Amino acid sequence: MRDQLERLASEAGGFVELRYHRKETRRFEVEKGRVENAAIQQRAGVSVRVLEGGTWGFAATSDPSQAAVAKAIDTARAAARASASYRRNKIPALPPGQPAKGKFEEPGYSELYDKPLEAKIDVVLLAEREARESSSQVETARAAYAEIFEEKSIVTSDGASADVRIVRPEFRVNAVANGVHRATYSEMIGVTGGWDCIFGRSPQEMAEKASRSAVELAAAEYAPGGRFKVILAPSIVGLLVHEAIGHTVEADFVLAGSAAADRIGQRVGSELVTLCDSGHSEHLPNAGGTIPVDDEGMLTQRTVIIENGLLRSYLHNRETAAHFGVAPTGN
Repeated sequence: MRDQLERLASEAGGFVELRYHRKETRRFEVEKGRVENAAIQQRAGVSVRVLEGGTWGFAATSDPSQAAVAKAIDTARAAARASASYRRNKIPALPPGQPAKGKFEEPGYSELYDKPLEAKIDVVLLAEREARESSSQVETARAAYAEIFEEKSIVTSDGASADVRIVRPEFRVNAVANGVHRATYSEMIGVTGGWDCIFGRSPQEMAEKASRSAVELAAAEYAPGGRFKVILAPSIVGLLVHEAIGHTVEADFVLAGSAAADRIGQRVGSELVTLCDSGHSEHLPNAGGTIPVDDEGMLTQRTVIIENGLLRSYLHNRETAAHFGVAPTGN
């Protein structure tokens, strides 16, 4: 596929970005000892972006043939030309960045794809039974496993040419217990990697933790309302940082007027806070958000967003990097 996209990009003229994307999702859910949901979904297509007259044109096709993609390029170019006269702020030439070249495959893809489905379903059945039967106070339990296989070929007319393969398995088990009141607890994990990566802890151990925690919560008092100083688990810190800060510093949102606009160099937090964006986690191998290449074909890099409480950078695509006069860093 990448060879075909390279030929089309070289023949198209001007700036063209082509991205083939295939996604296969497999999900299995178990409740009361039965498989309640088992589904396999596949989607694939090619997206096209053309930059002409300082304006983007976009088109997509579910047909990956050379003729269909060539037609999509023509459609995207026509869209750019049609809208160019209506755009006041023209997109300047895109900064080069570090275009990805070659093949990029995160560990575990082939191993997990070839592992029998029956073995995966058996693990979900075992975990649900373990959670349900581990305590008489557990009313019901549910376990689910999903895996998302992604293949991308990304080619741009100015040098990016990459094949990317990533798999993201996820596992969850939850238990509902009855005591002083009814309580639910979920134990879950999601990674980028293979079977051994996701089950560093055994499914039985996760099921026991879910059941035990649900029983403890069912006997616990409710936390009082009010404002308190709290110590947050790293997982909660990550979630809050992603939602409250990560989206706020996306440069397209900044241009739309987010709270981070015009704050570069200013204090936005405690001097104890340093926050970075990276395609690979420096502290948690096989983290769920791992990406070696972004969807514009740029190599992902380490970007310091906040340093000792000072806002240092936004998260950029190539268009916003051009607007702010910085290099794209594959965010």
